[in-house]
Amino acid sequence: MLSVVEPHYGDETENYNCMSCQVLLTSSHSLMDNSRLLHNIVEVLQNYNYEDIMIEKKHISNKEILVGLTIDYRHLHDWQSFKENEEPVLKETIQKTINANIAPNLSSRDRLFIQKYSSHPFLDVYGVKCNKGLAFDSVLSHLEEKKERGTNIIYFGDSANDNPAFRKSDISIGIHSDTRLGPLLDCKYMLDFKQLLMFLRGLMDNNYIFSEELLPHVD
Repeated sequence: MLSVVEPHYGDETENYNCMSCQVLLTSSHSLMDNSRLLHNIVEVLQNYNYEDIMIEKKHISNKEILVGLTIDYRHLHDWQSFKENEEPVLKETIQKTINANIAPNLSSRDRLFIQKYSSHPFLDVYGVKCNKGLAFDSVLSHLEEKKERGTNIIYFGDSANDNPAFRKSDISIGIHSDTRLGPLLDCKYMLDFKQLLMFLRGLMDNNYIFSEELLPHVD
């Protein structure tokens, strides 16, 4: 049976006043409806007799509305085979559950969205269609007034879900985080995960001004 994980956060995250801005991409009514549907999907998936597979629930800050699920099978010994043979079955099951429960006149913007990955051992279900490019635009909109002329935006990412943000950034740097993975990243530069700390230290020492000379040289 799939195990369900609800992340526990310590007391230091209980103070939501630290959030200066929240952006809602859809109506709260739609999120509530989709939250119930996400709970229904969890119940359906738990009927599958899979071992070492987790469903991680993701809530909004007040922890009352479920806005996402991650089906995580990275701990499987042969997760590549699972991705090829079993993930499509899970995706089809999820899609059938969505189709059977959504209102026929619901706009595509307000429907649940299934995010697949080219090589990562995950399958995500979002309460609304979203990607890192939308998040990039939202964050940048709050920085534009503070952004000095000539300042470049650096974006780091390690999966295909980061590609929309890579394309919007001034400097895009992909992180090769796992030797078993080969995601197609639409970025200009690549770093191995073990090189990231050295690069960030160099960037900080350079007053956060990017230079290709800061990138670790490959022998």
